[in-house]
Amino acid sequence: MTSQVWITLVLAILTGMALSRSNMCFMHAAKSASEGKFNPLANVLLTVAAATLVFSLVGHAGWRDPAPWLWPSAMTIVGAALFGLGARINGSCTIGTMGRLAHGDLGALATFIGGGCAALLLPHAKPMGAQPVWFGSAEPVWVGAVIAIAAIGALLVFRREGHIDRVFEVVFLGGFAALLYSLRGQSSLMDAVTALIQEGRMHANIFVALGGLVVGAIGVALFTGRFQLGVRHPRRIPLEFAGGALMTAGALSIPGASDVVAFYGVPSGSPHAVIGWVVILATVVLTFRVTNSSLWSRMVGSPAGTAGA
Repeated sequence: MTSQVWITLVLAILTGMALSRSNMCFMHAAKSASEGKFNPLANVLLTVAAATLVFSLVGHAGWRDPAPWLWPSAMTIVGAALFGLGARINGSCTIGTMGRLAHGDLGALATFIGGGCAALLLPHAKPMGAQPVWFGSAEPVWVGAVIAIAAIGALLVFRREGHIDRVFEVVFLGGFAALLYSLRGQSSLMDAVTALIQEGRMHANIFVALGGLVVGAIGVALFTGRFQLGVRHPRRIPLEFAGGALMTAGALSIPGASDVVAFYGVPSGSPHAVIGWVVILATVVLTFRVTNSSLWSRMVGSPAGTAGA
């Protein structure tokens, strides 16, 4: 294997370990925010801030190509809303679903099978106007703004709730993910499944990255005694299938799944990613606020997402 493949493998394993350790899930963070608990959302902001800083440093070091910029369109907003609704139905976002799978929950496979079926039926996304650009002189402004927002948000949460859980874990997750996505912008399992079905191929480095993510995440789950093989919520499998289909339909329209948007699109400053990520989170919060919890519980059962973010 080439040195780049080895570097990709090591970074993927480290990212998978950080993912499993942190229990990161954007949907859980949005759900907690809808209940007035902002601790998980502060952790998410810190993760994205760390990713943005590392992504910028990697770019200045010349270790990655300029990231593509896309301006948001109506389909970006519609796709992000679909993704958020799909995550709500599924019970977890892409990252949370990968975490569930790494902890042995085979029910998470239904999400990716549903996504694969959607990718098979839907047209291949062809984003218009993508241009590989550098920030130029505006980059310090963007990086500083993201870090400032995350720091202020975390401080406000700390003052309100008295603690911020897993700060170092989520910062390491953001840093390792940014390094990995700098090498392999489409390292999302959902995006990789979509590309495999629609294009009939998967780049070797993508395969290595996904394999490393799974190995690292499962390794931590085994070491901490949290790995339990089985289907945790059998009655939710149809909903996870449907949620996966909606998430893939949304990802094709944004374009990008939630992890790619957060760890690659937002750090690069791409406007479509910033808008898309905000709409995803807002959609999840809105669905939790407007739906009757008891009625929703009877319809879809207990959320299948991870326990924290």
